[in-house]
Order: sequence, then C-alpha cells, then structure tokens
Amino acid sequence: MLGTINSQASNDALSTGELRHILTQLVTTPANLATSVGFISQSYDNITRSMSQFTFTPNKHTQVIEQLQNDMSQLRDANFDLSSANEELRQYSFRENINISGIPEANDEDVFNYLEKIGEVVRVPINRNDVSIMHRSFKPKTRPGETNARPANIVVRMVRREQRNRFIKACRARKPKLSDIGGGNCNANFYVNEHLTPNSKKLLSCGKNKGPRYGMEVRLDGRL
Repeated sequence: MLGTINSQASNDALSTGELRHILTQLVTTPANLATSVGFISQSYDNITRSMSQFTFTPNKHTQVIEQLQNDMSQLRDANFDLSSANEELRQYSFRENINISGIPEANDEDVFNYLEKIGEVVRVPINRNDVSIMHRSFKPKTRPGETNARPANIVVRMVRREQRNRFIKACRARKPKLSDIGGGNCNANFYVNEHLTPNSKKLLSCGKNKGPRYGMEVRLDGRL
C-alpha cells in the first residue's frame, strides 16, 4: 500500500478522491484486523471452554459407574432377601411332612403299609385318616462309589403337625430297622426325618462336613 502511495506521489498526479480512498484504507485496515483478532480470541476461548468440559467428562462417567454399582449392590441385597424369604416360606409349607429314606421299592406296593408298620414299632399308631397324601419321590442321584441305585424316598404329609412331630421323635429314639417292618432278616437302617428343601439339605450337609464346631441340627419345624 505504501508502494502505491510512493508510486502515485512520484507522478505528482494524486487527486483528492484518490487520497481520501488511500487514507480510508489506512484507517479501516487496523479496525478489520482488530475485529479478526477479536474473533479468533473468542473462538479460542470457546474451544478452551469445550476442552475443559471434555476434560471433566471421565469424572461424570465415573459417577455414573459408581451409581450403577451401588444400584447393582442394592439389587443383589434385595434378591438375597427375596430368595431367603421364599426359602423360608417353602420350608414352612413342609411343616407337616415326613421324609422316609432307605426303604426298598417293590412292585404294586402300598407305601402306607410301611408307615403303618413303623408306627406300630415306635408306638405312635397311624391310620389312613391321619395322612393327607404320601408317595415316592424322585430317585436320588447316585453317590460316588455306589454300585446300586438308592430307593426313592417316601414323602408323607400328615394331617396334624403334632402327630407328625411325635412320630419323628419316636423314630429317632427307637431307631427301627428294615427287619422290624417286615424286611426279612435285613438289619439295614432306614431313616425318618423332616422334609427339607434342597437348599436346606445342602446347608445341613455343609455344616456336618465342617465338623462338630460348625455342626448343625434340624429342628422339628425344619429350621437349621
């Protein structure tokens, strides 16, 4: 631009309008430059602000993760409480039940005959009106080392809980054998116990395996 002025001055032919135009450019150019610098400065501030927000985003993610972990922990606790309550309700529904294991199966058997004979031996008479329902359950799984499958347990639901409790107590005290109920000369044992849920059986088994210090016993109401 100064070159233009020198060129025009050397020709000594500058008009008033041309001089005014040159001066206008000299005045407005710094203003435009200041505007451009201001725009760039503002843009830089905006980018810096955005970068600052981006820098704190991981912290927000951490907060979300911590909240989700807390929610999961609460859900686990709630699920455990519900499972425990369901287990207690299921075990409570077995409060009139008796579980008899170790009696061999026979074709066309009437399982009530076993119960009746056991009652005679332990001196707690049982008649059919005392029984709500009774049947063989599913066959138990074969244990390691067993060559013969164990007979399916007999599950009995008594009408009166008091009679059921007396029957179990008498069987534990008398400890009858198969020979006592018509099993020939077989001195093998059979067992009369509370009817436990699978989870209660596992818990009882774990307690017994831990030894006397952690030993467990089953109350007549099915609680460990």
